[in-house]
Amino acid sequence: MRSIYLLRPFPKAVHIAIWIVYFGWISWGNINLHGINHVKVLLLVIPLMLGIIYLNRYGLRKLIVLQRISRKTIGWMLVTVLALGMVLYLALYVWPTGLTELILPETPIHGIWLYILDFVAFYGSFAGKGIGLGLAEATVSLLQWRRSTVEQQRAQTIKLQRQAELKKWLNHFMGNIAQHMPQIIITGGTSRKVIEAYVALTSRCIRLMARKNMKVSLENEIHDLRRLADLFADNPIVLRLPHETYGYQILPMLLLGLFKNMCKHGEFGGDALPGIFTVTATADKLVVHTENQIAAHSAWLYHEGGTGLEQLERILYLHYGEDATLHYKKEDGLFRVSMTISQWSMTEENNKHSMEQID
Repeated sequence: MRSIYLLRPFPKAVHIAIWIVYFGWISWGNINLHGINHVKVLLLVIPLMLGIIYLNRYGLRKLIVLQRISRKTIGWMLVTVLALGMVLYLALYVWPTGLTELILPETPIHGIWLYILDFVAFYGSFAGKGIGLGLAEATVSLLQWRRSTVEQQRAQTIKLQRQAELKKWLNHFMGNIAQHMPQIIITGGTSRKVIEAYVALTSRCIRLMARKNMKVSLENEIHDLRRLADLFADNPIVLRLPHETYGYQILPMLLLGLFKNMCKHGEFGGDALPGIFTVTATADKLVVHTENQIAAHSAWLYHEGGTGLEQLERILYLHYGEDATLHYKKEDGLFRVSMTISQWSMTEENNKHSMEQID
């Protein structure tokens, strides 16, 4: 995976921009120094420069991944460089050249050797530029790979944290329901409907914890909420539920957790007012309102935010971020909770997109 990132080249537009700036700069300087006729030399030299640059860039890329360059490729590269070098030599030194004098009898050889030295220096200069270009691409690609790796690790950490918090939430819910069952049995409320509701809710929590994507439809959540209301039938809580759910997908036991919190810490006996649990689903959001009197034994808990509400805040933040809010307050002996989730974060398309990003 790392070698794939290291071999990612700059976009073609970047290469073109680099060479337009570089060759424009050296061409302007050479034309000012040698005159307009130097354009002919530049037309020969620039392709040779680019050939040397990309030849050495190619070699470096092969070296990075420890791959051998085929003999055929090396041969063609040498032929190309030598051919261009010969053309450049003939163009610079004009006929007759040091090469012809070397071949003919009684000719000095210093011309060809000076050219070879010049060409070696010339080649080394642009070979360095090719290696530098390759190293720049590898460095930028490595930084991008590192950033991507960090982001993937962070996404994986968040995913695990989400799952851990949600499983803790489901375990907490199951534990509270199990604690409530002895009270139901003592009061003689072990009807078939109550037993079925308890078994259905418990088995649903177990199945959800085995899934990667734990989100459920709002319709199923409301169905389970009615089952939970059957377990706490002795608590007078008015349910106001929507007929249209808009295909929303939400975290499991959000509604049930709030309802269970009301039943566990609310006051419903004697002259206490009935609790109110309202779920409103519109085309742009889901809103849940709860209202209940506070039981004397739980007054101190509500002063601290209510059992489970801080955990619920963490879960909402981890899964929805700023697309969900949870507000609660104590006023005139009543405890009111308001939870809002935006439509965008509950659509099936967004849920699939989020899971694809995480996986």
